[in-house]
Amino acid sequence: AGASRPARVVRGSSVGVSAAEFRWHLPNVTSVTPTRAPAYPDGAITLVVSGTDFGPADAAFRDVLVGGVSCQPNVTHLSDSTLQCVLPPGSGAAQGVTVQVDSPNVSHTLPGAFSFDPPQLTALGFGVGPSTGHPRLPIEGVNFGGAASAGMLRAFVDGAPCTSVEWTSDTAIACAYPAQNVTPPGAPP
Repeated sequence: AGASRPARVVRGSSVGVSAAEFRWHLPNVTSVTPTRAPAYPDGAITLVVSGTDFGPADAAFRDVLVGGVSCQPNVTHLSDSTLQCVLPPGSGAAQGVTVQVDSPNVSHTLPGAFSFDPPQLTALGFGVGPSTGHPRLPIEGVNFGGAASAGMLRAFVDGAPCTSVEWTSDTAIACAYPAQNVTPPGAPP
């Protein structure tokens, strides 16, 4: 799909080659379903990519990338217009979805087609803590990601970055927060 190739005809030992080249359509991604999912789906989310010119089932190379991350080896060719992939882990909103056919150079990207859900905080382990900092503030929520995402996590208390973040699960982390300059109630600023 997509490359220019000369046409030729062979009769016996004679070969005729066209002066013009034959070019076929590049893949074209038109939609993605679903359009959003958790950042670290652990293989549970199948992305359906629709479009045109995804090539035959026996294409030598085919891939789907979400935000530049490959779905390989979990890409399934359903038809020339439909592919499925098991969603790889990722993060960020408005990620492009790319289909590559025959080589990484023959591709099309639908910009902003897919978003990974952001983390959401639902509870803090305690509401009042010492201004001198605390070694471990439990934070509960959803979509904190899998163990592989632990190094990507950052947390903040009143805009100040936690000195460390400990991943427990997709729904729980702990933050070591720094000492804060706190003005007592009623004191002049």
